[in-house]
Amino acid sequence: MKFFKFYFLILLIKLFINLNYCMTHVVLDPRVYFVMQWEINKEQKSINFILSAEIKTWLGIGWGNGGKMDGADYAIGMFDKGNFSLYDMYMKESSRPPPIPDQMVQGCFNDLIVNDAYQNEAYTFINFTKIYTINDPCDKELSIDKTMYFIWARGEDNDFVEHTKSNSGVVAVKLGSSGSQLNYIQWHAAFLFGGFGVLMPIGILIARYFKQYQYWWPLHYTIQGGAFIFILTGIVIGFVMNDGFHTSLHSVLGLITFILVTFVMVVGYTSHYFYKPTRSSIPVWPDKIHWFSGRFVFIFSWVTIITGLVQYNLSGIAWVFAFLIIFIIGIIIFLEQYKKRYQSIENINLIKINQENESLNISSNNNFSNSMDNDNINNNNNNNNNNNNNNIIVSLDRHYDNEENENNNLVDEEF
Repeated sequence: MKFFKFYFLILLIKLFINLNYCMTHVVLDPRVYFVMQWEINKEQKSINFILSAEIKTWLGIGWGNGGKMDGADYAIGMFDKGNFSLYDMYMKESSRPPPIPDQMVQGCFNDLIVNDAYQNEAYTFINFTKIYTINDPCDKELSIDKTMYFIWARGEDNDFVEHTKSNSGVVAVKLGSSGSQLNYIQWHAAFLFGGFGVLMPIGILIARYFKQYQYWWPLHYTIQGGAFIFILTGIVIGFVMNDGFHTSLHSVLGLITFILVTFVMVVGYTSHYFYKPTRSSIPVWPDKIHWFSGRFVFIFSWVTIITGLVQYNLSGIAWVFAFLIIFIIGIIIFLEQYKKRYQSIENINLIKINQENESLNISSNNNFSNSMDNDNINNNNNNNNNNNNNNIIVSLDRHYDNEENENNNLVDEEF
């Protein structure tokens, strides 16, 4: 009976959460379905937050310093033997974690209001209210009109110890928007990762190692065109989540990378437009410029992606990206070695074929000369035969002439 009561209570809580999805919400950690919901009360200048996750652990969010831990304001909820505590915490700039409670800083106090909290073996639920204006020196303003970066973190259990990188992250949201919000950072990273990390290297490898096939060019420009669309989409998402251009190292490098990618695309199509099959050499402009600028942009994009992973603490994607870099480098090394070996074997085969052709030409020339000699011999034999035949004919003519003369003499004698 207790078993059914336990799961019935979980279903009621989940139903309550689903009913509250009329509130604006964003999924922070899909592995445990860590969700942050909020509702703004402009009359009271407050925001009602709900944090929930399908795990028994402490939950926390922070804001106020562009996604960085130091200098941020925190709300962290913890359970200890069934007792719940909600801490308003603060971390000084250029300091190291953990954050400290506001009460420990002179002039600061806990202005978080607990509405409800619940936890069981498989679920954690926290509901609290926060005034979005600044009430003390430790507070950071919660802007409802602009995009804000929220830090989130959780544990594996209720022990409040230093969390792992995989159990934390940064999300960009607009508190003043309604409905479900996308995790802009994850979508931004996903599109740029797909463009720079997947499609672009495939297009480069096709152009580098598969030019002996006629279909290399359609594949190359189709895949690189798709990569450009992915990159452009990721850049647009970045501008949306920052309400314009954000002057961070990652944003500056990202803008430079996008300009360079556009340049490479234009030069590539220019190279195709001016291509002449009858050319005797490959021109520096635009062909070689396209080659080397494309490779430079590809490597430069890795640097840009790494700065973004560091800025937003996307450790999960970082491991995937590191594996992908190693995988791409391995493919390049393999194809380079294979190409060298294949070309050397091909050159050896060409030498053998040329040698065989030369020997065939020599033997055919010898056969031709022999046939010419045989023809000459046959012609001589034919001439000799003709001469012999002529001699026979002449001798026969003489014989007939002699017989005719003898007959004439006999006739004369008779007369």
